[in-house]
Amino acid sequence: MNRIWIVLIPRAARILAAIASILILLAPAWTISLGDPGPGAPGPAEAAPSEAAPRSVSKPPARKQPVPPQAPAGMQLVRKVMSPSGKLAIQYLRDRQQGIRQIALQDAKNPANTTVLAQYKRNAWVVLSPDDEWIVLNSRDGTANGAQLYHRVSTAPLKYEVPQELRGTAGGLQDVVWQAYLGDTQQDPNTDRSRVTVDGIAWEPDSHRVTLSVAPIASKDDAALPEPWTCSYDVTTKQIEPPAEVADEPGDAAPNESATAAVGATSTQPAEGDTEAEAPAEESTDLEGEKFPATRQDPITIADANELDLSDIRYAINEMLARHGANFHDAKIKKTFSEFSWYQPRADVSLEDIEKEFSEVETNNIAVLRRCRDAKIAAAHRPAHHAIRGEPVEEPDSARAVRDILQGVSDALGNP
Repeated sequence: MNRIWIVLIPRAARILAAIASILILLAPAWTISLGDPGPGAPGPAEAAPSEAAPRSVSKPPARKQPVPPQAPAGMQLVRKVMSPSGKLAIQYLRDRQQGIRQIALQDAKNPANTTVLAQYKRNAWVVLSPDDEWIVLNSRDGTANGAQLYHRVSTAPLKYEVPQELRGTAGGLQDVVWQAYLGDTQQDPNTDRSRVTVDGIAWEPDSHRVTLSVAPIASKDDAALPEPWTCSYDVTTKQIEPPAEVADEPGDAAPNESATAAVGATSTQPAEGDTEAEAPAEESTDLEGEKFPATRQDPITIADANELDLSDIRYAINEMLARHGANFHDAKIKKTFSEFSWYQPRADVSLEDIEKEFSEVETNNIAVLRRCRDAKIAAAHRPAHHAIRGEPVEEPDSARAVRDILQGVSDALGNP
C-alpha cells in the first residue's frame, strides 16, 4: 500500500503543477473576457455616475490663430482702411528715416495672408474695384504722375499683377490713357506728359470699368494748359472708351457725369441765338462743386482775398488741399468734400507733402489766403479800444476831463 502511494503522489504533484501552469497562462484572457460585457450590455461609460470608472478625454489640439507678418524694420503703419467689400485691408506704411513708403494688402480673415503692392518715395494711393479683383494705383513719385492697373491672380497667397496687355507699354495704363488722350483731343504728339496727371477715379458697380481723368498741372509759366479729359477703361474688352459726345442742340443729353465730376466738361453747344455750331461755348475746367477754381488757375492778390469773408477764405484753403487728396482730420470738412467724386483722400500723405505738389500759382495763392485769414482773425479778436492802423482812439469823456485838468496843472507849473 505504501508503495502505491509512493508512486501516485509524485504523479499527482506533476499533474497539479501542469494544471497550475495552464491556469496561469489563461488568466489574462479570462480577465479581458470578464471586462468585455459583450454587445448590448451596459459598459462602464453607461454605468451610473457613482459606478462609472474615471477616464481621461483627449482634447483636439487648439487651432492656432493666423499671425499677421511683422512690418519690415523701420516701417510703421500710418493708416489702415478697408476695401469696399470689407474683405481686404489696405495698409499704408512709412519708413521716415529711409524716406520709403509701402502699400500692403491684407486678407481681413487671415492677417497672415499679406502682400506688398507697391513701394515708393513720395505719394501714392489705391482705388479698388467693388469685387477686389482690380486695383488702380495712383502715384506721385517724382515725374511719374499716373495710374497703373493690377489684377488679382491669387487669393492664397494674395497676389496682384499688372495685366499682360499692359506690361509692354512704357507706363502701363497711364501710357495707354495718354495716347488715347492725344488722339481724342487732337493735340501735338510731342506734348509734355509731365504737365498733366493721369489718375483712376472710381469703379463702376460691376467692376468692369474704371473712370480715369487727365488733369492739367497749373504753372505760372504756362501760356496755355493742356485740355482736361476723362475716359473709362474696360477690363473685359481692354479698350479705352472716351467721354460721350455732347449734343449740339439745346435740351439734348448733357455730358457724361464722370467727365463733369472729374475735371469739368467741355461744352460744344452753340451760343444762344446762333445757328452755326462752329462757335463753342467757353471751355470750363472747373471741378464739380468747386467754389474757387481761380486758386489753381490764376494768381490772386491780397486785395482779391480781402474781399472774401473769413469763412470763404478758410473754405478756399481747404478746397486747395482737397483737390490734391488731403486727408482731413476734421470730420465735418472731410464730409463736405466727400460729396464730390474728385475728392480722393490719401491716407498716408501729410499736409506738408500735399503742398509740395502745389504749382507755383497754388503755392503763392495759399500763402496769400493764409495771410488774409490770419489778419481777419487778429482783427476780430483785437480789443475795441486799441487803435487800428493809426486811427484815433475813442477816449471816454471822464478820461478826457482828467487829462484836461492835468494838462492845466502842468501848464500852470510851467512844465514843457
